Amino acid sequence: MRLLYFGESHTDGMGVVIEGFPAGVSIKEEEINILLSRRQGGYGRGDRMKMEKDRVKILSGILGGKTLGDPITLFVANRDNRRETWDHDKKQTIPRPGHADLAGSIKYGFDDMRLVTERASARNTASLVLAGGLFIQFLKGFDIDIIGIVESIGGIKAEIPDNPFACYDRIISSPLRTADGIAEEKMIELIRKTKEQGDTLGGTVLTIARGVPVGLGSYCQPDERLDAALAGAFMAIPSVKGVEIGLGFELAHRKGSESHDIIKKRDKYGTGDKKTPYYRETNRAGGIEGGVSNGEDITVRVGAKPIPTLGNPLSSVDLLTGEESTAPYVRSDVCVLPALSVITESVMATVVTRFFLLRYGGDTYDEILKRYK
Repeated sequence: MRLLYFGESHTDGMGVVIEGFPAGVSIKEEEINILLSRRQGGYGRGDRMKMEKDRVKILSGILGGKTLGDPITLFVANRDNRRETWDHDKKQTIPRPGHADLAGSIKYGFDDMRLVTERASARNTASLVLAGGLFIQFLKGFDIDIIGIVESIGGIKAEIPDNPFACYDRIISSPLRTADGIAEEKMIELIRKTKEQGDTLGGTVLTIARGVPVGLGSYCQPDERLDAALAGAFMAIPSVKGVEIGLGFELAHRKGSESHDIIKKRDKYGTGDKKTPYYRETNRAGGIEGGVSNGEDITVRVGAKPIPTLGNPLSSVDLLTGEESTAPYVRSDVCVLPALSVITESVMATVVTRFFLLRYGGDTYDEILKRYK
């Protein structure tokens, strides 16, 4: 399966082409729209979220609610479309620290940094969610569920429930995608004060995939490792600067006896969470050992930097004049962690689906189901 993302922040829209996805998979368009809506929600988002009302447009590959086996093209339009009103003489020549402005302009030879921003913009994460909305539905057919939870914002940590899936409705209805009401109140107050100060906040998101069967991925080649693919895909999300699987960096400070998950044998096993005769009472490895899924929950934690576009901008240099200047302020969010939790769900679903199809794949959904069973 191959994916190609396309589009810009202020042109006609953005989307994704998915090649190699099987025929006969039932897809509900509204489920994708719900995910798009969740990406736009959450406390701390900017004014553009009030302007855009993202809805998926299926251009190819799905008919009558079923995939056809040919390339699937999903598209979402931009209401804030400036293609016809773009002023090519009004160039942006001052790069914003923390953005792709300077490096991107040098790489592609642009004298207008808006041309970098159009593609590097986090608005393009809508494309990730378009694909994720498709793959989440596919995985549910195999009892694989995914949830993203905001774990911390600006140093304020929220308690993670022992079983986040049991709190799913509470988490997705929360303005900060958390089940911890006390931490939520503190985070909201911090975001409010930070906005008044013209600043921004980062944090961490924990994403969990439950029901992933044993055997996705391989230890045979580096690019066949499931953990390597997850790390790369999560790191590719705008603002993400760190990725951990399982306990991640905490394991570097533990002894071996405190780091690994003891293997136990079940008395009985069959379906659901008892698909294999073996289990682990702990999950420090995050559901992956040697690059291969081991049947436990796959857990990925990401650390996201604060948005670089500040109400009180940082210092920069005008590349046209060579003089010191102040970075421009462009409409932006104060905190993207609620949206990031939706994006990470989509990225998790994308990677898991790709490796699932490598193990059980066929041309049709029925073929895959037979192989899986």
